[in-house]
Amino acid sequence: MKVNVVFLGVLMFFTLHFANASTTDSKILSFDQENPEELVGKWMMDGDDETYIELNSDGTATEKSIGEPMKRFWSVKNDKLCLKASEKQNGAEMCIEFMLNQDVLVLTMDNMKLPYTRYRGH
Repeated sequence: MKVNVVFLGVLMFFTLHFANASTTDSKILSFDQENPEELVGKWMMDGDDETYIELNSDGTATEKSIGEPMKRFWSVKNDKLCLKASEKQNGAEMCIEFMLNQDVLVLTMDNMKLPYTRYRGH
């Protein structure tokens, strides 16, 4: 039960941080550095098949936590995974500490570790 409450708190943080997001934005944003190839793919939150982050090789991302999937941009800056909303969505950027161990991606927010596993399905 404690994990579910903490998880919902994290989802609310993501949702509020990227308020008023839309999935139909086509504006492209480029980053100063190349995105690490080993992070590219779909990452499913452990214990919740409805929550995922999909990181594409072109620097775009889809983040799904509460509600509809939201389009983002991603990069790695100062050893942190950064998710950025488009300018149309307010341009807010959030950078999160992460650790990658083969097919397990652990995001750390406020000392809370959120494990994601690489999706290998269809």
